Amino acid sequence: MLIAILLYAGLLAVIRNSESCNRLKIILLFSVGYWFRIILSTFIREVSFFSHGIGGDYILYESLAEDILVFWKQNGLHYVTSESLPWLQQTDLPSNMIAFVSYVSGGYSRIGSASIPAFFACLSVFLLYQLYRFHDEEGVVSIWVAFFTLFNLTFLYYTSDTYKDGYVVFFVVAIFWSSFKLEQKSSLWILALELCCFLGLWHVRHYLVYPMVPVFLWGFLGRNELLSGRRAVFMCFALLVAYIVYLFFFHDFGENMEKTWGIIQSESWHRELQGGGSGVDSSEFSFPVKAFYTLFSPLPWQSGGLGLQVGKLDVFIWYYLYFQAATGFKQLLGKDRIVAMLFVVALLPIIGAYAISFSNIGLIVRQRIPILFLISILAVWGKAHKSATRVKS
Repeated sequence: MLIAILLYAGLLAVIRNSESCNRLKIILLFSVGYWFRIILSTFIREVSFFSHGIGGDYILYESLAEDILVFWKQNGLHYVTSESLPWLQQTDLPSNMIAFVSYVSGGYSRIGSASIPAFFACLSVFLLYQLYRFHDEEGVVSIWVAFFTLFNLTFLYYTSDTYKDGYVVFFVVAIFWSSFKLEQKSSLWILALELCCFLGLWHVRHYLVYPMVPVFLWGFLGRNELLSGRRAVFMCFALLVAYIVYLFFFHDFGENMEKTWGIIQSESWHRELQGGGSGVDSSEFSFPVKAFYTLFSPLPWQSGGLGLQVGKLDVFIWYYLYFQAATGFKQLLGKDRIVAMLFVVALLPIIGAYAISFSNIGLIVRQRIPILFLISILAVWGKAHKSATRVKS
């Protein structure tokens, strides 16, 4: 419980030190969002939402965390990767975090372990809220959409336990937020945050690093002031730091990318994903059809377990936000094409990556959360523009 309290204090510190308006409402919203997740973590894994019954990949992460604890007793406390324990594979961050909580708590703590994804979930939506406000002066639309993103059922479920989704969403959103800020103004601490997020993403869902690289580059290449004085120096320094990080942490980047590309196109990979009640034989689907399923499933007539039916409640609201996002993107093209292109280079590669590997509706509903969150920014801007236009008229 102490870990949960400390992380909550950290969340409050971030919010209080920000430039957000309606700070009291924001603190209340994220306090409820955080503690509601902590409460859910005490029993939510006992509820059978899916056709495979009770269970999930949190079982694997907690089991691997026990192996890490044993390894620490023999070799000392440090971050453990697959180089030391090969069966950790590439997704080693959740297990290390659970192990660390157990280490400092003197034993396994479900609340302590679940508080980390809950913290990252709230932080992700807070970064989104800051971006929402960029083109929403009144802030009313921003508050409502922040409420929905924080409490939408899919995101709520996967960030109320020790799943990896809280980490993934935070790293993707934070990379986009950082590039957006760097495109506006050079900042060393934002650059450091972005590089740390790339490193974290590599250790939790490594294949998303590849489509996020254009987002990083566009943060520097977007403006015409690129070659002007201090910005040119900053860009050179940033690329040098990024290259050093690449040499130390991503030296097998190209080999890993080629291996990943081969896996997601293999028949065995797709057959494995098709297991369960929401599997789909997508072998005959064209790429546009797969992309459609990636964004719009589950469709109203599709059958599945309780989790899939609950997901339909979320997706109807997302349909509405898609419509508002189209308006927002259209307005953005007329006002700021550089930022509009930032959304293009962020969204298209991720959508493409997930569309290629699509074979399971339940899985894609979970995986696409970062895509939907980035689209929600455009939705807020589009709705805010309509509201402002209506008031003026």
